[in-house]
Amino acid sequence: MSLVSVVYRDEEGAWRKALLDAADYIECQGWSQGGGDSRGGPVCMVGAITTVCVYSKPYTRAIDELKRMLNAHLMEWNNQPGRTKDEVISALRRCAHDVTD
Repeated sequence: MSLVSVVYRDEEGAWRKALLDAADYIECQGWSQGGGDSRGGPVCMVGAITTVCVYSKPYTRAIDELKRMLNAHLMEWNNQPGRTKDEVISALRRCAHDVTD
């Protein structure tokens, strides 16, 4: 995966692609808790979405849908003791595939 951010068009479903790309990014570059959002290295859930998506309408929708699905503040959910990289990747992909419009 390229480390260059993608500017998603504000088209239907772009937020889903952003979540899937964020999951892929974490798989390739690593996952972190409590910070460590360094360009090209391990990132938290929100950092991965920010890295692949920049701030745009799809970014906002991706964050909103993920918060709604998890029913939690994303940084707190990501940083919960015992949380794993696999759980984060799974949540990103589940939200992209399972949340209905």
